[in-house]
Amino acid sequence: MKVDKEQVKRHFSKSLDTYDQEAAAQQLIVDHLLSLMPEDYSPGEALEIGCGTGYLTKKLIQNNRDTSWWINDLVDDVREGVGEEINSKGCFRRFLPGDAEQIDFPGNLNLIISASTVQWFHHLDQFITKVHSSLSKNGWFVFSSFGPRNFHELRSIRGGGLEYFPLKELGRMVEASFDVIQIEEDEISLEFDSVRDVLEHLKKTGVNATATKCWTRTEMQEFIHEYESRYKTASGKVTLTYHPIYVVAQKK
Repeated sequence: MKVDKEQVKRHFSKSLDTYDQEAAAQQLIVDHLLSLMPEDYSPGEALEIGCGTGYLTKKLIQNNRDTSWWINDLVDDVREGVGEEINSKGCFRRFLPGDAEQIDFPGNLNLIISASTVQWFHHLDQFITKVHSSLSKNGWFVFSSFGPRNFHELRSIRGGGLEYFPLKELGRMVEASFDVIQIEEDEISLEFDSVRDVLEHLKKTGVNATATKCWTRTEMQEFIHEYESRYKTASGKVTLTYHPIYVVAQKK
């Protein structure tokens, strides 16, 4: 399904104050993505897509102090906090608000990086072409997305949700314009005390942006019963699975 970007924006805006304390999986994904980057690489001019509350941004600044950073996010409200953090290090070029599929990118960049963002895009193949045209010769495109088992617990009961590309298909899309240096996938299983805690986690991280209606009490009770019957562990907790895919690619 193609998501409503305005709805995504509203959900993430509402989650800004709770995101960092809830986004354990997203933070693990950022840490692993950074571990895949070339060692001692100083990109010079770089762009981050979907900075959010700045967890990746702060680590990028820490590791690349000689880089000038352009920062993008769909939610304009993140500009002040993240922009101040970058500017305090003396390496902030400009905040680029808006939909990364629609806005203009600066040219001749050495690196475009993004974590847990591109799964929201409507035309990922066209976005990859856009990234390619914005990079300098031998520039790097480093990003994470999610695969088909992402939130499989929810999808098996409720259906719907985002269209996630399998690793091989995502790799083929990138290979059309880039040399794929590394591509890999993983699963992160989080445990919660209750199904309601799962739903609260989704709300507090903003990733429930594909939800289209409010449930009745009966629908909620049926959902909770089904979730528990399928995904309750021996310890009495319930699981929620993230399925990250990591890509490190270099412009041909």
